[in-house]
Amino acid sequence: AMGKAWSAVVSALGIGAVAASATRGPTMAEYHRYHGMLIGPSAARRCCRSFDRGSILFMPSGAEDLERYAHPRVTVLMYYGLVLASFTGLSALLGMRRTIDAREADLKQGLALDDGPAELRPPLGAVSRLARIARARGSTGEPRLVRRFEFDFLVPGLHVAMYHFVTTQSDGE
Repeated sequence: AMGKAWSAVVSALGIGAVAASATRGPTMAEYHRYHGMLIGPSAARRCCRSFDRGSILFMPSGAEDLERYAHPRVTVLMYYGLVLASFTGLSALLGMRRTIDAREADLKQGLALDDGPAELRPPLGAVSRLARIARARGSTGEPRLVRRFEFDFLVPGLHVAMYHFVTTQSDGE
């Protein structure tokens, strides 16, 4: 069952902004290494923590039962478990990972949702779910796609896309 699950295209959708703290938030380069499954523990921790105020959907392309794929948070231990179990870390270590897309937009404007192959676009149901969660937490406005990552991991044979969304909080942040 695990092998079958990993053969599907996987999308990770997150909503939220990096929480203000004494430590700096992740850079675009760190997010790229994080989603590329080859990053050190301290940067991985920053990336994991950046989603603490958000909602994470980790699901195969075309999934319809979104609640099944919702995760309240990702810990560093969970992240490295995924890196090992999916063989994506091995693919990255062996140089058998290809970056197809890695870009970041202005937080106010965002990226187009309809960019990229249709099967890897964020499902509208997922975007709607993220909007409902954000509104329940006091956010205003619709989710904006601000980062997009797409990789081919040749060892496990996965084509993966990850999306970062943000919304405006009631305090304007």
